[in-house]
Amino acid sequence: MTGVAEPDEEVADRLVRVPPQATERDFARLAAGRAAAVAVTAAEPSEGHRAGAARHGLALLAVEDERSWLRVARRIGDARLREVQGEQAELAQLLAHLREPGGRADQRLERLVEWLARAVGGPVRLTTGRPGEPAVAAPAGTEHLLAAAAPTVRELTDGRLRAAALDAGPLRVRLTTVGGSRPYPVLAVGRSEPFDARAAALVAHAADLIAPLVRVRQAEADRERLEEVKAALRVAVFQLLMGGEVTLAQRTGEGLSPGLLDAEEQRVYVLEGPAPERDELARRCREALGPTALVVRCPAYEQHLIVVAPLREDGTRQEEQEGWDRVGLTLREFVAGRPDRSLGGSGRLPLSQTAGSYGDATRALAVARLRPGRAALYAAESRLGQVLEPRGAARWAEEVLRPLHALPLSGRDQLLGTLHLGLEFPAVSAGRILGVSRNTVKARLDRAAAQLGLDLAGVAGRTVLHLALQASTSVAACAVAAGAGLPAPGLGELLAAAPVADWADGLFGRLAEDGRELRSTLLAWVRADLGVERAARELGLHAQTVREHLRAAERLLQRQLLAGGGGVYEVVLAFAALGELALPEPGVTVHR
Repeated sequence: MTGVAEPDEEVADRLVRVPPQATERDFARLAAGRAAAVAVTAAEPSEGHRAGAARHGLALLAVEDERSWLRVARRIGDARLREVQGEQAELAQLLAHLREPGGRADQRLERLVEWLARAVGGPVRLTTGRPGEPAVAAPAGTEHLLAAAAPTVRELTDGRLRAAALDAGPLRVRLTTVGGSRPYPVLAVGRSEPFDARAAALVAHAADLIAPLVRVRQAEADRERLEEVKAALRVAVFQLLMGGEVTLAQRTGEGLSPGLLDAEEQRVYVLEGPAPERDELARRCREALGPTALVVRCPAYEQHLIVVAPLREDGTRQEEQEGWDRVGLTLREFVAGRPDRSLGGSGRLPLSQTAGSYGDATRALAVARLRPGRAALYAAESRLGQVLEPRGAARWAEEVLRPLHALPLSGRDQLLGTLHLGLEFPAVSAGRILGVSRNTVKARLDRAAAQLGLDLAGVAGRTVLHLALQASTSVAACAVAAGAGLPAPGLGELLAAAPVADWADGLFGRLAEDGRELRSTLLAWVRADLGVERAARELGLHAQTVREHLRAAERLLQRQLLAGGGGVYEVVLAFAALGELALPEPGVTVHR
């Protein structure tokens, strides 16, 4: 209904004064020009004025004289000033959200969209137009804004439209494209009331400020996708090395850094720390090491970083402190003062034996966890390989592994790489590290067992194969050549040497620090094929007591036992060297 009204803020910016003799054409023209109201200079508007204003939806104001009109104009000016001041305050808030320091672009977008939703009093949804990128919305559950407008949104995203308006149930929705390139992001804003000038201006200003944030967000997303691709490439290079595919690994590594794996030898380090910190720790390691090493997020253990450090002839292979090279010393800085981090490093081996180096690094890591400095090198430990007669051990290992060495080169290296890991880790973890399924790992182990005549289901057969693999990689090729033509000794002969018995006595001598019968528990556990429950029954102890004894032995021997791996194999060999345990020779079945 049209009546005589006082000017208010809603109509103040579109109020037009008309003379008493205004005609129907005047009202039509004013309505077409989007006037909100008309002021008539008359004490009482005529019926024609009332009818014309009603037909065209215009508010009608009566102004008796010139002084009344001046009062009206003053009120309009005051209202307009308040409106402008309000718009400036809102725009200042909008800019403050944009300039607020800290946070990623998507977080800043979320804050800006939330502010716009509060300012216009309705839901807001921003879609980027790029597949896979989530919408930014406030409040949650704004899908209904675009549910009935999919064709229109596609036209906006493609650039066929720049803006649109529609009704979505009780809401009036404005759709606006953002930015200047396809696919266009679309900003959807809904209100239960019609969009006035203030709300329309806020949407336009917000769209202008959202555009650069969208570009930054997309750039960040692109960088993250690129980093994920590079991370996957690092894992692929590492898995190729683990499978013995050195040439292919070197070629693939060129995509990360030219000459990254241009070396004959390498060390492998395993850096352990809290899983939530791994990505940031990997970034810092890459920054600190640069192109001198391959830093890989372990595909099997989320708390591990694997670092392959090529040892070049340009000086980087020179050891600097107690066996630690420059890469190792740098990594130790990330462990210093952090009791929740540990570092294990391998000895120096050819690139083709990266799998063996990785196994050595994980054994060193188990030792590092028990040390105050939480860092250890495998080569620095007193190991059986250091006391075995090198030529005899090399000839024995060559004889044991001869069936595998007769295989084609590619298949042989792949099988040997799988054996190194399959003897150290569960099949699931070994498969993740190699990039194959656990069934593939088990199939390769079964194939090797058949080729070698060893039962790899029990700890005895795995120990023999593990020693053969270690002896074949830790002894120089010249040692094999020097012993060519001589008969290979048997395993019993190797282990019967006096230095080996002394090594075994020294190893078990550490257990005397504990007053309990740790050695008896350890022997029973090994004879029970590492079965805690079975060992407990044979000893007449509770299973928990057996576990406590084994944990104490881990600490004193500085070897990982309950989790399996190389530490267990050395304990088995020590018992065999002292004549307390029989081990099979390849091709010979030993019945216990």
